[in-house]
Formats: sequence, structure tokens, C-alpha cells
Amino acid sequence: MCAFLLLLSLVPAWAGEWSEQPIEPKALPDGTAYTIGTRTYRVGLVKQQVGVLDNLDLGTRAPLWALGLVNVHGKVTAIQTKRVDVALDGEYINTSLDRFGVPDGRLTLYPVGWTASWMIGKRVSLHGGTGWMVASAEGQLDSAALGDGIAAVTGADIGDVLGDELGQGGVYGGANVSLFQTRFQAEYRLNRRDSIVLRSNNWLYLNALVAAGLASGTDQGTEVSAGASARVRVPLTDSLQALTTLSWQFSWRRANLRLGVPIPLNNTFAWLQAVDFYVLLWKGRQAPVPEVVPVVDPAEEAPAEDAD
Repeated sequence: MCAFLLLLSLVPAWAGEWSEQPIEPKALPDGTAYTIGTRTYRVGLVKQQVGVLDNLDLGTRAPLWALGLVNVHGKVTAIQTKRVDVALDGEYINTSLDRFGVPDGRLTLYPVGWTASWMIGKRVSLHGGTGWMVASAEGQLDSAALGDGIAAVTGADIGDVLGDELGQGGVYGGANVSLFQTRFQAEYRLNRRDSIVLRSNNWLYLNALVAAGLASGTDQGTEVSAGASARVRVPLTDSLQALTTLSWQFSWRRANLRLGVPIPLNNTFAWLQAVDFYVLLWKGRQAPVPEVVPVVDPAEEAPAEDAD
């Protein structure tokens, strides 16, 4: 704690000219209701986005494409006021389940949610909301395959929970799963460049409708399926860790770097939330160029004496 307070005391000297620049309370787009701005392009390690309108972003995540996951996402700030903003967000993700041992299986996810941002003051903001992850899976599934597919995309490791509720022996032909999540973020701005960000996303519960499983044949053109069916509702607060991170956010004129750690450190998926780097191209939300104040010799400012 003492080391942290000492670090804060050194920030003004370390920040240099950034300490003299006006703070931009609505500069951070991640975990907030704010967007990157019209005609702005975000090129980052995780997200790639374009600001279609001043309050509308569309984008994708290149790392998910590299893993074989088709994905697009968007966010619109539906309410904009001086201190309070509210945004709606959604995403589409689709992937094959072949890698999880499910031939011809597919998993489609529709994460949707909302976030409200409250600018309490020039230095402090609070952000909160809720999210829903709706997953639709097709193929010859068991609880392990279904859980592995969701965990690979969302970080929600629910395989053991599904196994306990559904049993390990059942094979299913499809499933619709919904996960409910709360969102929270607190932001303290030290200066124009430096901010401290505490962010926590917590999975609360799971609803699942798992359909009967194996196609066993046809009878006069009518397809017959046999297998187990189940409807599941499971609280997740005890079985899943919240995605909680504490980060230091650097926001230069165009480059942005977030360096942080998960709480606790063994929460592997939370590292994707704790660390990121991106650049805003074209218009962007950027700090004003420092003004150069001319230095005037006091002798030149002295009024000339009236001649006698």
C-alpha cells in the first residue's frame, strides 16, 4: 500500500506535460458507454473497430478469426448527456465444434447487453450494466463438449456445472444456453494520460434447454429422435470466478496501453481484460497539442518613459 501511494505521488513529475493538459473524462471506450468517434479507426491486439457515427462503433476481433471463430460486434450510445451516457452492445460469434470432438457440430453465440456511464467529476467515473450470453449449439453433444465450446469463447468454465446437472452419460442433439452477467468499472483519472481502472464482470446464473439427442431413423418420412432432455437453471457465483482486473491505463494522443493484473492472479481468461494495446487512426479522440507560450523579456514589456 505504501509503495502504491509513493507511486501516485510521483505521477505528476513522471507525466510531464500531460499533467498540464485538460483531462478527457469520456476517452475510454472499453467497459464504458463511450464510443471512439466518427471516422475513427481502432487497430488493436484484441479489437479492430471503425467509428461509423459519433455514437456508433462496428468491429471484429482478429484473434478469434485466427482460432476459426467468425465474429462481428457493435455498440451504440443511445443516450448522451453531459454526465450520464447509456450504450447498447451486441456481438455475433459462430464456430465449428469439430475441434471438441463433435462432427458437424456448430456453436453460435449472441452476447448482448447495456452499460451506463456516470461522470461524477473530472477525475472519477463509474460504469455499470448487465449482459446476456445466448448460445445455440447443434450436433451430437454431451455436457463436456458443450461446456468446452462455451469456455473457449467466453471464459465461462461451466463444464463441471453442466456435468453435475445433466449427468455425464447423456448425448444431446442441440442446446440453447443463456448466461447472465453483471458489469462494473470504476475509473480514476490522474491526468490526461494516466488512469487507474478497476473492472469486474461477474457471471450470475445459467439457463439451459437441452434437446433430445440422437436421430435413430425415419418412419414413413417422419424423423425419429431418441435421447435425454433437460432444462437446467444453475447459479454460477460459487462455481465461476468474476473477471476482475486492476489496470493502469495510458492514453497518449493516439496510442493506448492498458497494463494490469487479474484478481486473483490465477484467473487466466481475465488477462485478456487486464492487458491491451490499440491505436486510434484518423480523427480519433486525442489530446490537444500542447500550446507553446512565448517567453517575453520583462524589459521589453516595461512602458517607455515620457520624454520631458
